[in-house]
Formats: sequence, C-alpha cells, structure tokens
Amino acid sequence: MNTADAANELGVSTKTVQRWVKQLQLPASRNELGHYFFTEDDIAILKEVKEQLKNGTPMQDVTVKRPKKTFFIKK
Repeated sequence: MNTADAANELGVSTKTVQRWVKQLQLPASRNELGHYFFTEDDIAILKEVKEQLKNGTPMQDVTVKRPKKTFFIKK
C-alpha cells in the first residue's frame, strides 16, 4: 500500500504519515522509485501511533512495538 492509501486508511494526510515514519524511525519499506510501501503490519503500527497521539501522548513519548523483519540474501 502506498503513502496515499495508508493516509486514507488512517484518516490523516500523506505528510503526517511521512512525518511519523521519519520521526519515529518506523521500519517502512520503499519501492523501486524510493516511495514508501506499507504492509498490513506497518499500518497496524501507524494505527498505534495515531491512537497514542489522539490520547495525548507527546510525539517524543510515543512507543511502538517493532516487529522483527526477516531478510533474505540472494546468492
């Protein structure tokens, strides 16, 4: 899912999604053009972020569970 789709699902702007990813150093992947690409796990994390901010948590105090990513190396 691209940034616009993620923003639409979350009910926020694309700039907000990009800001959250950068400020919280979230593990979003990028496509071949360098644009963010979000998985369902990424969206779940962003929903956690949105909920914490909605409940008054300052950005610097937002915590997220970072799933372990598995990397494969082609030989």
